[in-house]
Amino acid sequence: MTDLARIEYFFLRYVPNAINEEGLNLAVILLPSCDVENGICTMRLAPDWRRRVELFDPDADLNMLGSLLTEIQNRLISNFSEILCQMEDSFSNAIQLSPKRECRITLNPETIDGFVREVLLGQVSLRS
Repeated sequence: MTDLARIEYFFLRYVPNAINEEGLNLAVILLPSCDVENGICTMRLAPDWRRRVELFDPDADLNMLGSLLTEIQNRLISNFSEILCQMEDSFSNAIQLSPKRECRITLNPETIDGFVREVLLGQVSLRS
């Protein structure tokens, strides 16, 4: 029997219009565990995030979004708690964190990659 580990995660959402609060999940941020080498404490982008944003918001600045996502990803590596607090407190409403969620999965690269693909495509239950 395979041991399941508890992971916590957030969605990083693009919300161009804060009034109607419609958004698009661009990435999943996986929070720390004892197994950093297998992809925990990282941000995984949706593989087709640019195409999805273009369809969702034809006026979106993809270069700006790409730069912002790269900066967030780089800062998560060095100090994830600081960047998460900063994102919750002071980022533009266009980029938002979802509420924290948790699940149990096997900690190996294939399982983590599959989990990320499924949650970004909305194919699994997102309940805690």
